[in-house]
Amino acid sequence: MINNLLFAIDDIFSNYKKFISGFLQIMVTFIFFAIVASKVKNLCLISRIEKSMVIDNEVYTFMNSVPTDIGAVINDENKRDRLVKLWKEVTSEDVLKAYGVKIYVADNESKIAIDDEKFAKSNIAKKNSLHINNLANKLEVTTDFFDIFRLKGNFIPEYMSVFSEGKESGVTPAILGNLYSKIYDIGDTFKDATGREYRIIGFLKKDSYYLYPSGFSGEPVDLGGYVIIPSQLDTDEATNVCRLIDGIYVISQTSDYCDFVQRRMAEENLFTLDVRTFTYELESGIEYLKDGIKVNGFLGGIVCLFAFMGLVGNLVQYISDYKREFAINMLCGTDKTGIIIRIYAQVLFLVILGIVPTVILFGKSVELLCTIVFAFVFSLGIMAYPLVLIKRFTIEEMLKRGTD
Repeated sequence: MINNLLFAIDDIFSNYKKFISGFLQIMVTFIFFAIVASKVKNLCLISRIEKSMVIDNEVYTFMNSVPTDIGAVINDENKRDRLVKLWKEVTSEDVLKAYGVKIYVADNESKIAIDDEKFAKSNIAKKNSLHINNLANKLEVTTDFFDIFRLKGNFIPEYMSVFSEGKESGVTPAILGNLYSKIYDIGDTFKDATGREYRIIGFLKKDSYYLYPSGFSGEPVDLGGYVIIPSQLDTDEATNVCRLIDGIYVISQTSDYCDFVQRRMAEENLFTLDVRTFTYELESGIEYLKDGIKVNGFLGGIVCLFAFMGLVGNLVQYISDYKREFAINMLCGTDKTGIIIRIYAQVLFLVILGIVPTVILFGKSVELLCTIVFAFVFSLGIMAYPLVLIKRFTIEEMLKRGTD
């Protein structure tokens, strides 16, 4: 067994050019497979989230169709004042009641710099690619957000009332993603870079997601690394109102309210808003993912086919070149199983190296697990024909063919 493995290592070094070529092909194949697996997973997640959402009516969102208008408004004092006044008008209780609508906020436009030793020593920020200055993802929401997406977790009993009232208190309540439960406990506090203090009132369950339609690209947002706090945007500031336009969601039976807001913004010459439905955004996201699956699946399939044919061809050539050596080994006591182990060890080593880039890109994930299963099946497929060749040849045939 050990000798066969040593022979396999020696064979790899002896044929290193073919090994490197095979590694590159198999690496690209596995990456394409992981990408397709990721998009299939997101497609399933969207379907699951959509079914679990507690929404009796349609959800509408706003999107500024002329981004340059934001700069024009922010840099004009008169327009800033008109925007603040108009926003208070259209979001007043009387107007919302008149149109029979409810609104919730989910603003993820900013990050939070956590000034805490536990966080600094953890790998959460690095996992979110925000390791500079201990930045973490932040989501500012209203309490309806948890009900709509049916977010569950380990919370203090009165978390809803504490969360809704927290923005008025000195210590801001925070609900953290599952990743933070490894370094914090409920009741712990931490501060951000500005000195503002936060108290943890709960953790979300693992695999908690939400959909962000205004920036929708078909990818559900994993809340595992998020800090969720009450929406604290001051609507007396025009910059905050601009953020709210992208972060507010209107629940209504009709688009009348959204049409009203759209019309008033145009009348005041502030923004040209597009009104979009959650259903439309979901369908767009699903189509985006399906297109991604088709394109990546097609390209990955071509790469996989060439890699498979190339590797099988290399193995057949390798067996042909080493038949005499195999025959001598068998005369010295090695059986065909040992020869097969020698060959499969090379294939397995190649497959393991090919998976490494996928591990780096996707980490511990469903995509990686699926890729490992695919890699195992792929390696067995590569070995199928060479295995038949080895089983079929006798020692006499190997010696004869090895001298041809």
